[in-house]
Amino acid sequence: MGEAKRRRNLGLAPRKIDEAKKRKELGLPPKEIDKEELKKNIKSTFSNYPFIPFIFYSAALIVLIFGVIKIINYYK
Repeated sequence: MGEAKRRRNLGLAPRKIDEAKKRKELGLPPKEIDKEELKKNIKSTFSNYPFIPFIFYSAALIVLIFGVIKIINYYK
């Protein structure tokens, strides 16, 4: 018998679990995200590795070019 059924049979109220505690037990991040800290982390990463945006932009451009070429070849 589960705890919820046992508590109901005994006439007890359902057990309340703190939302933050439950998220921590499940290994989930906190519900509220600190946007300023996130911005600071991203800026520091880009300042340490300034070539990252160029890699992402060039990869996106290559995928776009190959996609257009595939579409053109498909409809020929």
